Amino acid sequence: MPEQAVPDYSFIKQQLETGRVIPFLGSAASLVGQSGSAKTPDDVLTAKGASVIEAKAAQNDNDQSSDLQQATSDSNVPTSAKQINPQGDEIFEFAQRHIPPSAAELARWLAHKTALPKDEVFDLATVAQYLKAVGGSGPLYIKLHEIFSRDYPATPLHEYLAAVAANVPLLVITTNYDDIIERAFQEVPHDVVVHICDPKLGDNVFLKHHRKVDGSWADSEPEKVIPNKLKKVDLAKTSVIYKMHGAVDKRKPDRDQYVIAEDDYIDFLTRMTKNTAIPAIFTEAFQSRHFLFLGYGLRDWNLRVILNRIQDNLGSSSDFTSWAIQYKPTLLESRFWIKRDVQLFDLDLMDFVQRLKAA
Repeated sequence: MPEQAVPDYSFIKQQLETGRVIPFLGSAASLVGQSGSAKTPDDVLTAKGASVIEAKAAQNDNDQSSDLQQATSDSNVPTSAKQINPQGDEIFEFAQRHIPPSAAELARWLAHKTALPKDEVFDLATVAQYLKAVGGSGPLYIKLHEIFSRDYPATPLHEYLAAVAANVPLLVITTNYDDIIERAFQEVPHDVVVHICDPKLGDNVFLKHHRKVDGSWADSEPEKVIPNKLKKVDLAKTSVIYKMHGAVDKRKPDRDQYVIAEDDYIDFLTRMTKNTAIPAIFTEAFQSRHFLFLGYGLRDWNLRVILNRIQDNLGSSSDFTSWAIQYKPTLLESRFWIKRDVQLFDLDLMDFVQRLKAA
């Protein structure tokens, strides 16, 4: 991709604000504009527990003002952060920053005080698979709930999407487990569709409605629904947030769903081949809208396979150009986007959001 290539901000904004774009949010989307955060996700846990991306983030942290240092002092760290990081260990710094962890940070935290070899490289799916094998999904889910049940602040990206959704229904897809996007949409009527990965609950999704009731916004109780029978969802009238890899449930932790371990991804891909993963109601939207990929790094094979499946078998149309915003993509990632006919732009997400809003 030529260095001078820049997005057509005016066109993307016009398409987004008329409901013709599907924002597809990855892990870095939850870090946009947050102090001390990396600019792109990293999925690899290195031998010393510090990825190249996070080394850059650490340098950025050193350059922050005294205001940031004060904001992350012990007196300002939330209680839940102290529970996550009781001794102030550097590898758990994300808890003090009060932002969601990157994949590498989460992998390190999950691997802490386990027998995993310290001199090997692990991605998040491998670490999660190890914990499931050693202790079962229960202890793993408890750890994940501790992280993702926190009220992380909405980013400028989430706030902008909420402002758009206040005027036109959007279909937003995210692989993030946190509830930042739902809370950003707090004053926007929307439906939330959550992928269920618990085999005891079958090949279903959770569906809940967010509406104003007696003057106050409230969520309905989640109901278990067959993905291809979402009759209560109308994309033309109401925004929909699709949590493709599950989500935390703050009200009832035993409803938490996480596609995170290797076997979770295998099960998800198996359901995709049976057309029992992604709801059929989304197919028409996939055929008639642009995708805007925000916050994704594609080092992880499972995400590449899932995106391949969406484009090849679920109706993504070459008649509608898709875009990806990724900071400093690798050669492998760049080639993947090009192969999928997705226009890739090497940009910081915060810069992209600011320029898009200003267009």
